[in-house]
Amino acid sequence: MKKKQKFWKRKYSVKLKKYLERQRRAKYRKKHQLEKLKASITDPIKDATPVIEPIQRGDEKNTKLWSELVKKHHPLPFRGSMGRYIRFFIKDANTGEIIGCASLGSAVLFSEARDKWIGWNKKQRLRNLTKVANNRRFLLLQHVKVPNLASKVLSLLEKAGKKEWKKRYGDPLVLLETFIEPSHLGTCYKAANWELVGYTKGFLHYVPTALKRSMGGGARTSRYVFTGEQKAIFVRPLHPRWQKELLQ
Repeated sequence: MKKKQKFWKRKYSVKLKKYLERQRRAKYRKKHQLEKLKASITDPIKDATPVIEPIQRGDEKNTKLWSELVKKHHPLPFRGSMGRYIRFFIKDANTGEIIGCASLGSAVLFSEARDKWIGWNKKQRLRNLTKVANNRRFLLLQHVKVPNLASKVLSLLEKAGKKEWKKRYGDPLVLLETFIEPSHLGTCYKAANWELVGYTKGFLHYVPTALKRSMGGGARTSRYVFTGEQKAIFVRPLHPRWQKELLQ
């Protein structure tokens, strides 16, 4: 395994270094944008009743607005979506004002800690992975200062996500997953009864641009490259017999 890690890291070291540097600069810019935004806000929201609204397919206006909010205010870069992806607005039920954004997308194909916790084999995983969704983005705008709001929203996302996933894709949604950056503790997920099941191995899912062009794109061009940055893996079962559903 260590030889394989060194091979891929050496093979794509230059491109990977540039990729990580772009990510670092993006995070740095966002940090300062958020600090400026925070300083400019004079009227914070201290009370709100949250509701979750999915953005429907084909709604280009709201999809664009959601993407702009996430790109501007979320600390991680956002470069679009692949596979299954549902965007949600978080709104205040009293005013209709947007106070945040969230999304659910296709689960990661392989995660050692998650897969060991579930207990499924490869065939079961490939057969039932569509019943698992990844909470890819979760954002409350900086001027929203409502106590315990994040954990309340996550509970609402479970219900809304389960309903919309079934409606849009036809599969029952029985488990949610998310990956937390090393700089965060996942406090709101813990408060919403998500369970920490382990950590990633420190690999980055990376698609070298030059290789992608030469091979015509597609999943064959992607690589998991070792960076050493381990993320915490949180999960939340949505079905009383979730394990039976995933092991069938």
